[in-house]
Formats: sequence, C-alpha cells, structure tokens
Amino acid sequence: MNASAACVVIATGLPAALAGPISFEEVGPESGILLYQPALGMSTGVAVADYDNDGDADIFVPTRFGAPDRLYRNLGDGSFEEIAQSVGLASTRNNRSALWFDADGDDDLDLAVLSDSFQRQSIPLQNEMRLYRNDGPSGFADVTEGSGVDGLYLDLYDMHAGGMAAGDLDGDGDLDLVASLWEARSRVYLNNGDWTFAEVGEASGIATSIGTDWQPIVHDFNDDGRLDVLLSYDFGPNELFMNRGVQNGVPVFEDIAHAAGIDTAFNEMGVAPGDPDNDGDLDFYMTNIYGFGPGAQGLEHNVLFRNDSAGRTPSFVEIAESVGVENGGVGWGAVFADFDLDGWQDLAAANTSEVPAPVPTKLWRHTGSGIAYEDVSIASGFGTAAPTTSLVAFDREGDGDLDLLAPTQTGLLRLLDNTHDPDASGSRWLSVRLRMPGMNRRGIGSVIRVFLDDGRVMARLVTAGSSFAGQQPASAHFGFAPADTPLRIEVTWPDGTRTVRLDVPSNAGLVIESVCPCGEMLFDIDADGQTSIDDLHAVTRSPVDLNDDGAADAADVSCVERYLRRYERRSR
Repeated sequence: MNASAACVVIATGLPAALAGPISFEEVGPESGILLYQPALGMSTGVAVADYDNDGDADIFVPTRFGAPDRLYRNLGDGSFEEIAQSVGLASTRNNRSALWFDADGDDDLDLAVLSDSFQRQSIPLQNEMRLYRNDGPSGFADVTEGSGVDGLYLDLYDMHAGGMAAGDLDGDGDLDLVASLWEARSRVYLNNGDWTFAEVGEASGIATSIGTDWQPIVHDFNDDGRLDVLLSYDFGPNELFMNRGVQNGVPVFEDIAHAAGIDTAFNEMGVAPGDPDNDGDLDFYMTNIYGFGPGAQGLEHNVLFRNDSAGRTPSFVEIAESVGVENGGVGWGAVFADFDLDGWQDLAAANTSEVPAPVPTKLWRHTGSGIAYEDVSIASGFGTAAPTTSLVAFDREGDGDLDLLAPTQTGLLRLLDNTHDPDASGSRWLSVRLRMPGMNRRGIGSVIRVFLDDGRVMARLVTAGSSFAGQQPASAHFGFAPADTPLRIEVTWPDGTRTVRLDVPSNAGLVIESVCPCGEMLFDIDADGQTSIDDLHAVTRSPVDLNDDGAADAADVSCVERYLRRYERRSR
C-alpha cells in the first residue's frame, strides 16, 4: 500500500455478499458489430474510448493489409454504426494496435495506429506509426508527416507491433507516447505540444536496444508525482522503469523490476492493473504460456503481482498459483473488472489455446474476501476456444455493468453483454470520469480511490493503453454490494496533487474536476498582463504569499510552476 493510503486505511479483508452469477450474452451482430479481418501475425488489438465526447464509448478496430479499419460509433443505446470511411480512418495497412489520446489538449481524442509487416515478404514494408488529428464533425486528418512519429521502423520483417500507452512522462502537462515493439527497439515519443514529437527511447533508458516488449502501463509506482513505465517482456524479465526526473529535456528512467520483485522471466504478454484485495493500491496481472518451461522460476504460468509496497519503495509478491488464476493457456489480453457488482474485482483473460489440451478464454470470479477466485469461464458464457488476443471491459449502453469486447483471430469481434441485474441483486455502481485543466484533460495517469466504512479501499488507475494492444475508456468503475457504505472518493492526479469528495452517489456517472492547487488566480507577478515563465523566475527570486498560508516560501513557487504546467501549455 502506498504511504498516503496507509496513513488513513487499514484493509480488513471483510467479505461482501456475493451478488449472483456472472452471465454474458453475445450481442455483436444485433448491435451492428460485423466480422472483420485481423492483422496478419500473432495478435490484434482494439481501442475503446469516447472519441466524440457524447458520453458513450466508441470502438476502433485495426485490420489487416488490404482491409479498411473499422470505427464503430456508439449510438447511445449500446448499438453501433460503422463510419471509418466517412471520417478518414479507413486505412488498409496491416494495422495491429491503436490508441486514443488527446495530443493537442483541445478536449477531443486523436488517434495513433501501429502497423507492421511481420514475416510477410508479400506485404510492402509498413512498420510504422500513423497519427490522426480529430477535427470534430469534419473527421480526422492524417498529420503523420513531419510530426516526428513518421518514418519506417527499420527492423524489417521480424518486427511485430505491440501495444501503446500514453502519459505525461516529462511533467510538462501534455501526453507522451510509449509504443512497444517486438523484435525491435520500442519507442518513446515526447509531445512538444504543437503536433510534433521527439523520439527519446534510447536517451530515456526505456528503449536502448532491440527487445521483445509487448504492452506498456504508465503509472506512478512510488507516489512521487512522476509517471513510471511497466513493460511486459517476452522471453526475458519484465521491466519496471522508474522516472528519475528530467535531464536535458528528457525524462530519465531506471529499471528496478528485479528489486521490486516483478521481473519474472517468462513470456509475459498482457498486463492488467487492478485492486483485487481492496487495500487501496494497484496489483498487476500478466499473462503467459501455461506449462511452458521449465525455467529458473519453474513452469511458466500467468502471474499476479500483489502490491506490498511500503512508502516509496515498490515491492511485489507473485501469488497467482495460490489464488487459482495461473492457468490461462497461451495468454494475451487481461482485465480486472467487477462484473457482478459485489464490491470485488473479477478477472478475465484472453488466450489462443495453442496447447495440447485447449484452454478456453478464462473468467475468474472473486469469491468476496482478500484475493480468492473461482473459475466461471464456461458457466458465465465467456469461455470460448476461439483464439483471442486483446480484451476490453466497458459499459456499452450506460446501464452500470461492464460488458466485454474480445476480438478473435478468426474475424469474430465478440461483444458480450453483461446480463447482471443490479435491481434484482441490490447492488449499486459508480462510474467516475476526470477533467483536468491543461492538455491532459482526462487525467490520464490518475488513481481514483473509494473509501468504504469497513476499512476497505477500492483503487482504479485511469489509463490510456492496457490489457494487450488494448484500451479501455478513461474512467473508473466501482461496484458496491448491498452492505457497502462508501464514505468518500479521493483522486490522486498525475502531478501528485489530490482532490477529495465526501459525497459518493450511487448508480450514477460522476465527473470530478481538478483545479489549480492554489486556486484560479492568474499569477502575473511581473504585471505584464500574462502568466509566463518570467513570473516563475520572479517569484523564485522574490517569493510572494500566493496561497494565503501566511508565508512566502517554496509552496508559492510551486503554485506558479503547477499553473504553468496545467494551463499555459494549452493556450499554445
């Protein structure tokens, strides 16, 4: 548990009443979701987000060479209209994964798409990233050329695109990109705020050589106000890169995966952050190839890293076998989600069943105390032998329960409706979205916690990029059993500041906004009519009491610095 949570929370592990069985029904065809042609290679991804800001979740599906990508716009009732061609997103490259993120801080979502030519000599070399600017009703514009993300990744035909993630790595207020590449050097793109990016993978220490990265997760692991990067690594130890601050304009990272206990050297592919023990910190589940090996760490299996961190020292213990979630076949995407709204996160994992005894896609239901699971894969309607790689949980129709989207390698895009009835079970739910000033409007990298009256704390990470080459909407979902009493909500923003709300609604969508920690005043110290870096220099030389705490000190300097990071960049 992180230090801030530890000072106010003691996790009791008290069980909640189970809220009835988990059940899914396939609703893709009737909802407008069609068969598609997955990219040639080992996997395909899917990205879900509210790209048009109308309050519901839309779906982007990358496709194979020669087939147009798909964009399914949510019509508001959980049904979809395919519109990729009409908005300029019907690329016919061998597109592997995609990521929605607000590149320019204008409060709509732009799109990055990764493609490759994995072991296909017949496909023109297209190992690249494309960048599309969201221009609202007029559609999307391809702004790749001259952006700094353009140009082929010259790793030839063994390169395979992985997943992507966004976060403010250098602390300047906008969203940077990490793109994982398999059998290639991954990329780290710093956002300059003007539709140009600087690739700093080698200089940052994250991507110094050809490797086999699959999926990045961006999160502040030691609660120091700087975002770190966890990378699932195939054929070698996972990497946990801690952000040590900016040097010469570049954030510099140090790999501490071994010291943190998160460096299993299996074939890690997908990553799911979650809080299955409701202790207020984030645990991480990673998928593997079950039974492969043996190696120095035994037979390979999916791993669950329980967060035992103390203070600002990340520390994890691997517990998958002890809680029954180790066998996921040939695992790819995974997601934690409270499907039955009982107050505990369940766990779903995709796989491609490439083992002698086929293993269906897995769904483990939390049994309601500590970390303990039961396998309900087949009984729930989720389990299938169809090879599945990515996996996303989202509320497609806004009814308060989480549905599942699972693209298969056979061309079936499974859309599974959660049939749970909160009214019948007495369960409740809450969905939280964030809004920040500045360029990171959706608060990517924030952690949202709900505190319950029995001492439990539910933590959720707001991400752009997770699972395997996947993306869930930038929101946090909580379920509550009938006996649960939520006391307050706490948001830890990416820069380390916090917002607390004491009113916790039920069966509702909630938006929490962040303000500058020193209020809304303009810090025009030199009286030139604007707030700029000159004002920061002025208050550093001669501190002024800006936050009305009775002292002119470093806290006032921090006010100006944070104002510039959150507000000024957006006006460029």
